[in-house]
Amino acid sequence: MRRIGGALVGGLLLTWSSSARAQAAPNQERSGAYYAGNVTLTLALAGAGLVAGAFEPSLPGTDPEWFPGDRSLQSRYSSLPAGVSDVLLLVTLATPVLTSFAQGVNFQLANRGIVYSESLALNFALNSLVKVVAARPRPYTYALEGPPVSGRDRYMSFYSGHSSISFGAAVTGSYLFAEAEPALGFRYAFWGGELFLAAMTANLRLRAGKHYYSDVIVGALVGTGLSVGTLLLHGADYLPEPGEYAAAGGGIVLGTLLAQLLPVRGDEPGPYALLQKLEFAPWAPRSGELGLLASGEF
Repeated sequence: MRRIGGALVGGLLLTWSSSARAQAAPNQERSGAYYAGNVTLTLALAGAGLVAGAFEPSLPGTDPEWFPGDRSLQSRYSSLPAGVSDVLLLVTLATPVLTSFAQGVNFQLANRGIVYSESLALNFALNSLVKVVAARPRPYTYALEGPPVSGRDRYMSFYSGHSSISFGAAVTGSYLFAEAEPALGFRYAFWGGELFLAAMTANLRLRAGKHYYSDVIVGALVGTGLSVGTLLLHGADYLPEPGEYAAAGGGIVLGTLLAQLLPVRGDEPGPYALLQKLEFAPWAPRSGELGLLASGEF
């Protein structure tokens, strides 16, 4: 794993050299070496992520409870928000791609594609590596009922891949769209819509019992940080308007609220979730006998 991490860092340093950055103006066609080098790096990062993810932890690592509220999510599980978050992640990823094609098929599309795909590949590779090294048990592993105990990725909670990739896609995709879009209103809508989808995707992972608060927050921060770093290292020089920042923040707030308000059955937290569904009462089936009647959802 350390060799994989070293190879990733080395590849980044070689590709993002000063000469590569100097020719990274978004409206200029770049050299063949630039495109070939970055495509190769993107494929290498994606491959490294697949290799790292194949090393599924067989034993749980430590489960720190340093972040407030993490413990309250133990034993939570629901399949509905997990499935919805998968769909929202795909929408978040696909929207910048479709709109980029709508803005024109030319060398600028290739420039945007290089930055966008490289940002996602970097997020995927780093997340896959950290998940395997940390081996943190997911919240649902504490449940009295829920998914089978032999779930494939039950010890891959930290940090949330859905959060890091969705926020990385939202920030990179929104920036690249805004960089080429003259209409301010469309830029506001794109920033707000993409960050809305990312925030909802991340928070639904909490409702699903797949991640803790710390997993999701770290994932969102890492995804955003890698996105900004990739843009800067490729020579990004567009400065978003204050309204674009406000639209992005509003999208995060609305996405978080909607994810929390979404009615989800069976996502009761706590180690005694099963007992919370039962009601107990005295029971006397025969004269002189006394028992306890349990009723509710089994």
